[in-house]
This record gives sequence, structure tokens and C-alpha cells, in this order.
Amino acid sequence: MKLKSKLKPQDITLYAVCMKDRPLRFDSKAKIVSVFGDEGDHADVNPYWAELSCMYSLWNNCSDNFFGIINYRRNWEEQYLSQVEEDTLYIPRHVTFPFSIRKQFSQGHGGGLDETVDFSLELARKGEIPFTEEMLAAAWDQPKFFETLLVMGPNERMHQYFDLVFDILLPIWEKHQDYFLTRVGYNKRGPAFLMERLMTAVFLNKEHFFGSKKVVECPFVLYR
Repeated sequence: MKLKSKLKPQDITLYAVCMKDRPLRFDSKAKIVSVFGDEGDHADVNPYWAELSCMYSLWNNCSDNFFGIINYRRNWEEQYLSQVEEDTLYIPRHVTFPFSIRKQFSQGHGGGLDETVDFSLELARKGEIPFTEEMLAAAWDQPKFFETLLVMGPNERMHQYFDLVFDILLPIWEKHQDYFLTRVGYNKRGPAFLMERLMTAVFLNKEHFFGSKKVVECPFVLYR
């Protein structure tokens, strides 16, 4: 039987999404590459997509053996970076609200973006994003939430993950771009906030999307 192979932190490359006025707030034993969202090829969508703009730049364009996405104030807990297995996709640990994520989205983080729930359900109904309407509605109406867009894993698994992310995001963006471009303030990041909930739906149905491949929740730290 093949033994599980653990990586050293220095063998992990983490792309940290920063802004010129929001530099990295922490050190790490992993290799950190700062990516400035307000510069480069996809700076135009960064105000709306947040970390997703970095994913878009790396999609089928990254050769690191094992890499991940973090941001200027969030990183995986250091102790877990010494326990990473080379065949595993790591996703954020979940929290459980005393109410549905639909209600949390409406009343808390992302409040004022209620229409986007209907956007997602309509596209699922039409088969334009990779959920059934029933699967997605069930996710919206339950209390588990995988907060943040952090992710890390082996190269092939990461690019497969990005395929899935953009199979969801791009149809929403293309159909409802005018709506998102008119949001102001915090809600300019509406697509990123929505995708946190839609990726929650993916993780709740990980056997459907990832089969028997290993997908493991991992704690992260918020640096203030």
C-alpha cells in the first residue's frame, strides 16, 4: 500500500490576492506570491470578482506542483501547512448559522443582493450552470457556509477546480454583468459574495462534483 505523502510548507506556493493599499499582513513558512488585483490583465474585474480574478489569471496557466489562493489578510493556519497531503484538495472550514445561508446573505454579508439568488436558480433551472435547481435550492435553504474563496491543492486538481468555478461564474457574469456593474460600495463585490455561496453548494455535494477524490476542510486565520 502506498504511504500518504506529506508536503513541506516550502513546497506549497500560495498566491495572495492583495491591493496596492492593502499589502500582505502576515508571514508564512509556505512560499507566498503577492498578486496585486488592481494591476495586471484582469484588474478590470477584480473590484467585482476579488480572489476570482487571480484564479482566472492562473486558470490553465500555472505550473506549480501544489498551489493555492489566499488573500492579504487570510491564510491557512500554519500548523496545517505542515500536514498537507499531496493528493488532496483543501477548502475552507465551514461555519453553521442558526438560519439558512439565503437569510444570512439577505440580512448580513452581501445584504442588498437578493436578486442574485434568483439569478443562480434561474440559470440552474435552464441547465446553464452545473447544478440542478433542486440541488441549489437545497443549498440556499440550509445553514452550513464555507466562508471565503480560499483553496489549495495539487496542480491537476486545482485546474479541474477552476474549470468548475468558471463553469459557474462566467454564465452568471455574462448574463447579469449590467446588474453587477451598477452595484456600489461593498456590493461591488457581489459576484465574489455570490460565488462563496455557490461554492458552498458545490462542497455540500462534493461526491457529485469530485467523486472519490479527497476534499478536506482546513482552518484559516484572519489577520486584522
